[in-house]
Amino acid sequence: MVNEYRNSINLGRIKVSRNDLKLTDGTYKFSIRDFKEIKEHIENGWRFPTKKEFKYIHSIWMDLDGLGASRNSDYWLYGEPMAHPINDGPLWELYPCVIMNGNNTEFVNIANRENIRIRLVKDI
Repeated sequence: MVNEYRNSINLGRIKVSRNDLKLTDGTYKFSIRDFKEIKEHIENGWRFPTKKEFKYIHSIWMDLDGLGASRNSDYWLYGEPMAHPINDGPLWELYPCVIMNGNNTEFVNIANRENIRIRLVKDI
């Protein structure tokens, strides 16, 4: 896996990777199964954006030099965090998708087997 997600930009409360996650073979699209297999190799704290975070990223990405979101692509994102039954932190296991078509976005629930791009974020 290529660790390009570490090349990030600070957007206030979150850091956003300047690059989509990709494997060493250049593959950009991941199923949730693929992501779970490589998740342990991703630096702690990096995660999918929430719907609210992605709306913000999408609202500024064309004006923000170097963010490089793919204009007509689909991205994985998290649903709203749920309380973890044991730990104090949130449980991030809801995987809807954002479909980007130019300046428009559509948020949908999608089957976990779909291959979709990943843009990671990290809390500051």
